[in-house]
Parts: sequence; structure tokens; C-alpha cells
Amino acid sequence: PTDSEARMQAPRLFGAAEALREAIGAPLPPNEQEEYRRNIDRAREMLEVEAFASAWKEGRAMTLEQAIDYALG
Repeated sequence: PTDSEARMQAPRLFGAAEALREAIGAPLPPNEQEEYRRNIDRAREMLEVEAFASAWKEGRAMTLEQAIDYALG
């Protein structure tokens, strides 16, 4: 993948994971929230605001199968 595509992968997968957690009613455990926020901040720093928001939205729209295929692709 291109550098740009690689930088879009994290927010897409974070968005997909968030949507899937919401769908099954499994919020992120409190002891994982700080590290999660740090990782989101790192991903956000690598992209323009609009690009991050777009990638996050794309991830939230993925099905579980699509997210798995994307992560493994």
C-alpha cells in the first residue's frame, strides 16, 4: 500500500471496531481506554482532519467480515 493508504488503515480499523463494539453492546473496558485514546491521537496526528474523519466513517460502515478482510489485506 501507499504511505497515504497505510496512514488511513488505523482510523478505518478503529472506526470499524468502535461500530462493532456498539453493535454488540461491548464498550471498551475502562483499563484500556487511556491506551486507546493515545493510539487514536497518534493516528489523528498522521492525517489531515478531513482525511481522518473520512477514514473513521468508512471504518464505521464496514461489516465485521469487511473489517477482517481489510485488516488482513
